Amino acid sequence: MLTAAYCAIVGHDILQHSTSNRISSPSWFQNGFCLAWEGSPFDTHTACFCCDMLMGGALFWANLQRRRSHPAACLELACAESAFTIMHGIAHLLLGHVLTKDTLAAIQATGVGGNLIYFVFFFAFLGLGPFLGFQNGLDLRVCLVAHLVTVASLMAYIPPEFAFGAVQIVLTSWYCIPRVMFLGYAKPEAISQRVDDGWALISVGFFVLMPVIFIELLACDAFMLPLGGHLLYDISVLVLSVMYSATIWRQCDGTAAKSAGKSAV
Repeated sequence: MLTAAYCAIVGHDILQHSTSNRISSPSWFQNGFCLAWEGSPFDTHTACFCCDMLMGGALFWANLQRRRSHPAACLELACAESAFTIMHGIAHLLLGHVLTKDTLAAIQATGVGGNLIYFVFFFAFLGLGPFLGFQNGLDLRVCLVAHLVTVASLMAYIPPEFAFGAVQIVLTSWYCIPRVMFLGYAKPEAISQRVDDGWALISVGFFVLMPVIFIELLACDAFMLPLGGHLLYDISVLVLSVMYSATIWRQCDGTAAKSAGKSAV
């Protein structure tokens, strides 16, 4: 609901011709992100790229190493999430230094080849969404078809100013809708599906990020620019990523210890 409210504000401002009627911060509306240090090679997009690549890469490596010695199931989402963090960093680099409006227009003008490369990147970048849906009960074929349609629709209809909001609502929908539709809340097995394997932390994390998202949208100039702009959001996501991996590592260690104890008996 909060993500839908965010998208409604963005949609309202995109349709306004007068700046005085817009709700969002002027700097945010100009770029679709709250960007500090503009004009410098190390702007907000570059800073986000560096942080996401360093921390996402470290988490991905650590999760892969632990996956060798623990049951694969308990680390699948951790590996997928850290891979998404790396892709997130690459997306910031592309948005900041490659995919300008003119470049996007040129790519689209090249025909099938350029658009296919563009499609493949976003298909991989947003792949965490259908993975979340599959983990929460959706049929794999449904996930694949819905993902193909979603990525194609984003490419065709979403303006650059709406990119961040579109990504947010796509990922949030993949997470929330299957859990509402397919997971129960009364039986112990259903409760376990909702809270074990780090899912409780993910649920809280989605909610905790919303104030940062709204502050960037509404108070970029007044508050976030001196703090690095959108970098503050990226750092918040990275903190939650570390917390999630640490939670999963403790769970996997406990599972492995129990299995070792049963084997010894």
